[in-house]
Amino acid sequence: NNFISVGSIKRRKGHHHLIESVNNLVNKNCKNFHLTIVGSTDDLNYLKILKEKIFKYRLEKYISFTGFLEDSRLSQKMANAKLFILLSDDFNYQFEGFGLVYLEALNNGLYVVISKKSGFSNFKIPYNSGVVLKPNNYSEISNYLKKIVNNKIKINSNNYRLLSEKWYLFKNRIVSLYQGL
Repeated sequence: NNFISVGSIKRRKGHHHLIESVNNLVNKNCKNFHLTIVGSTDDLNYLKILKEKIFKYRLEKYISFTGFLEDSRLSQKMANAKLFILLSDDFNYQFEGFGLVYLEALNNGLYVVISKKSGFSNFKIPYNSGVVLKPNNYSEISNYLKKIVNNKIKINSNNYRLLSEKWYLFKNRIVSLYQGL
């Protein structure tokens, strides 16, 4: 049971919420999973706080950081994951917009746990493809994660596979627009 979260290491991405939720999950004696956090480090102090929390809760074998990954390695990580989770939260007038990474995760057939505080929370999620939760409701988040680990939720991984070709064309177009700035 591999979980993945993709987003720069900065407070508004809500990685602290992930750690609290994973701690709750482990305390519920659900230990058959691993969370990989992928993303460049924008805030070294925040990364230090996250790693201290992981150490304090003894979660080293459940959570790892990869740093930034090139597309091919990221695709490989997503292909080996069962669930995508990003628990973004508002911080200092910064907020999570639409969050294209959720679409990318859905396109890879992953079940998505979406922060209620992200712009993506208004997206109509197809049946059995994901859930929208408050980023600081650790009990509810860990209950969902436990259901995923224990296969209590039937995951529909085919809803977005049809978007594959169009998604990558769209992604490439956005990248070329940014590079042209």
